Amino acid sequence: MLNPRLWIDGSSLAFLHGNKNDYQESIYSHIGNLTEKFRTDEFNIILEDNKSNFRNKVATSNVYKGHRRTEKKQKIIADYLPNLKQCFIEIKKHYSPVTYLNIENDDAIAILATRIKNSVMCGNDSDYYGIPGHYYNIKTNRSTFIQYPGEIKLIKNKIFATGYFQTYSQLIKGSPKENYKGVEGMGAVKTFDALCNCKTEEEMKQVCTQLFVDRYGLKEGIIKLEEGFKLSWIITHNESLITPKPIKFSELNF
Repeated sequence: MLNPRLWIDGSSLAFLHGNKNDYQESIYSHIGNLTEKFRTDEFNIILEDNKSNFRNKVATSNVYKGHRRTEKKQKIIADYLPNLKQCFIEIKKHYSPVTYLNIENDDAIAILATRIKNSVMCGNDSDYYGIPGHYYNIKTNRSTFIQYPGEIKLIKNKIFATGYFQTYSQLIKGSPKENYKGVEGMGAVKTFDALCNCKTEEEMKQVCTQLFVDRYGLKEGIIKLEEGFKLSWIITHNESLITPKPIKFSELNF
């Protein structure tokens, strides 16, 4: 893939450099290395507005990402990533990031990468494995080309999934990073066993529905299923979302 547009998750980028004293230089070098690797000059950094995230209202069972807001968690982050705030300031000051209200970074990047076919999604979040297209993990430096329905593997009692399998496995087993519980009692092994023989998204839906209903009853099960689906599903289409003009790395002044 030559000359693609890089869609860089600004939060992932900031967290990767938040423990570096030379974060200004390291962020610039990181972006430069990405453009060089993919033989392109064009990129955009996407940041989110956490307060307007629609999933805050969707999450009724638990506060969405609420465990990240505790005083203890904030202290851990501050101690481990002392320059995190400065990284966000640096990104906003020098790289013209784009922020869309109501949605998260991965939603916006999924929409834009789906719209512009010659794209690479650059981040460090398992949710990107549920989006069809080219995903490059900026922490592990691994490329993954994702198609529906995807695949699911169990490696050392941990699930690795792509495509629909990523979304539905998260729906079942939950996601600690999002403070979403899933179906009580369904860990990685049981979730893998439930989904591994599915061939289509419709089969995955049926499996998920049955698990929620069996565990919580018909009414409560459907309510929890709908909540989980809205929390787990990444938006890939939104015609009203404006496509930003690309930033050219060669024109940056550092």
